[in-house]
Amino acid sequence: TRLEPFLRGFQECSFQIDVDEFVEQRAPAFAVACPDGSQPLAWTDFHREYRELFERQLDAILEDLDVEREEFLEWMRALKGNAECLESSAELPGSGGMVCSDFNEFMKALTASEDYERFLWVMFRAVAELRQKQTLEVQQQAEPTPPPEAAAPLTQEVEIAVPEGAGPGMVLPIDFLGNRYELVIPEGCFPGTTFRAAVLVAAPPQPPG
Repeated sequence: TRLEPFLRGFQECSFQIDVDEFVEQRAPAFAVACPDGSQPLAWTDFHREYRELFERQLDAILEDLDVEREEFLEWMRALKGNAECLESSAELPGSGGMVCSDFNEFMKALTASEDYERFLWVMFRAVAELRQKQTLEVQQQAEPTPPPEAAAPLTQEVEIAVPEGAGPGMVLPIDFLGNRYELVIPEGCFPGTTFRAAVLVAAPPQPPG
């Protein structure tokens, strides 16, 4: 179809390596516990850099195909409008033979970097995979790897700051790698102090959307 060159451009090995390196380098910054739904401001900066990475690749694809950005965007808007009026199995006019359902998947892939929640899922998954890899390497150096059914769930100790208005015995909701935990604040911990707790190292099972 006419859209295949654009899809292949984002599947290029060199671009995928750039994305993987970006994620791996910044993943440690996402291994933090966030109380009461708050998130570090640095995460939004990383998301902006992530979007720019994809924007630069799109510009390179358009230049290689000798297509103007505005021309491409107008074409996408027209195809999207047509797809919304047709059955998912119908062929999409102007796409060169692509059916609507495939176009919708193409658009989802094309715009995935714009979705902040999906970006967080990518980073959380990278943290979990990195921690699991590090733990496995340590276990292999120390002793034979236990069978999967005998392996204990991977946990990590995190530090949580007690917020204003909270105190000992109260339940404090925190988010870690996209999962919500409700932790009881220990005795002797008051606003401004911190305590440590063990939580599971597991990314959300499915990406949003």
